[in-house]
Amino acid sequence: MLVLAPFQGFRTRHGTYAQPDRCSDQFEGLCEMPNERANHVDELRDIVDQKLTALIREMEDADWSAKDVAFAINDVLKSKWLDRMTALQDAREAVPKGFLSDGNEG
Repeated sequence: MLVLAPFQGFRTRHGTYAQPDRCSDQFEGLCEMPNERANHVDELRDIVDQKLTALIREMEDADWSAKDVAFAINDVLKSKWLDRMTALQDAREAVPKGFLSDGNEG
């Protein structure tokens, strides 16, 4: 399960950098194979599709149009999820490879 915490910011001049081989040794064997990752993504998409289909049908039964429900889902995703996920992804990409925190960044 992925747990996301708010980005607190960092100052790279206070951090330390590990040699790339030292970091990779720590995580050896923990990475999934690319095909396994793709299967998990496909499975997740199928689950989300089923849940959204059920939600849209339930809302149609309550006299909402599928179009209105789809646009509402889109609005909620954009305003509450996608912007946050994009910001977190950008923050992760800004951290140099091999960066190890000494706890004094913030």
